[in-house]
Amino acid sequence: MDTCFSGGAEGADQEWGKCAEKAGHNVVHYGFAGIGSRHKVNYILLEDELKEADSYIEKADKLLKRGNFTNYSNYVKNILRRNWWQVSNSERVYAVAPLNIEDGTVRGGTGWAVQNAIDMHIPEVYLFDMPRRIWYRYDGTLNGIQMWVNEWGWKPPKPYGNYTGIGSREITDAGLEAIRKVYE
Repeated sequence: MDTCFSGGAEGADQEWGKCAEKAGHNVVHYGFAGIGSRHKVNYILLEDELKEADSYIEKADKLLKRGNFTNYSNYVKNILRRNWWQVSNSERVYAVAPLNIEDGTVRGGTGWAVQNAIDMHIPEVYLFDMPRRIWYRYDGTLNGIQMWVNEWGWKPPKPYGNYTGIGSREITDAGLEAIRKVYE
């Protein structure tokens, strides 16, 4: 059965979950103790499970150049660990967040999950860049810059199999519409 992995956070995560359920897909929203009531969680990761992600996050940390994972609070570490779990068993990733044109990375917490997917060589990674209102497909890295390809009017294939639906908590109307339309 088709399964959508997400984090259950307000915004894009919850919209992916709603659309996946409407399409008849299973939905797994990962969380951890203390995530807060704003998240719709149906799988609580235990401490040992969360720590399985550390080596992957440390690798992404170096590539994203956003700080030092070891210096983050335990809560932030767990958010990043949860992001890894969202992509760890996926065949494709659908993300809705802003794209940094300068280096091709995805902004915000979503960027960590996308980087993990790229590092794990997930063959299909798609991004809806909310400011530009365009879907992109990841197409490799050249000289340390992530390359994203788009074609006018293109959208990714309808979600199927084991996939991740993730994105910004501060989702725009265009981002919500992009998620809904990808299921059509």
